[in-house]
Amino acid sequence: MIGKSAFSCCTKLQSIQLSSSLITIEYAAFAFCSSVKTIILPALVSNIGAHAFKHCECLKEITIPASICTTQYCMNKYSYIQPDKNYLGDYAFENCYSLRLIIVENPLLAYQLIKSFDYEYNRSIRRAVGIPDATKIEFSKTTSQRDKQIYDWMINHRCRHCGGKIGVWNEKCKSCGKSKDYKD
Repeated sequence: MIGKSAFSCCTKLQSIQLSSSLITIEYAAFAFCSSVKTIILPALVSNIGAHAFKHCECLKEITIPASICTTQYCMNKYSYIQPDKNYLGDYAFENCYSLRLIIVENPLLAYQLIKSFDYEYNRSIRRAVGIPDATKIEFSKTTSQRDKQIYDWMINHRCRHCGGKIGVWNEKCKSCGKSKDYKD
């Protein structure tokens, strides 16, 4: 675990490579590390606290491992997401002005960051996490084809059997008639 504000304000820190056994990055752990350009997150990291990389103004790219499956914002807002789920904290990338690419390995997190919108507060979920509008979000090269299909279904609401259109509230595909929960 990297504790709360552990490396905060280390302005000369340029690169961060973390232990492969690291699981948690707490609140503001690397906040105001304004010279950091690269961060390599290990596959086991499952919680990134709020403001963890706030004001890492030189950070250009980061890969978020598959172990992180939701945002703290969604976890707090929607009761069906269990509180012990692995999450990306609120405003984790706040004021990371140079951040141009976030590679996401988990399809649910990708969906939340790309398409989810909170109408109550009139903002996208990516804003709640502090991701700049110019930042591109894409899948990792190691993301499985199945996970990409799940993401595609969430975005397009397409039948995973025939590719036909399934409305958000429909239980069956309009083309093949199979239930959206139909198992092969």
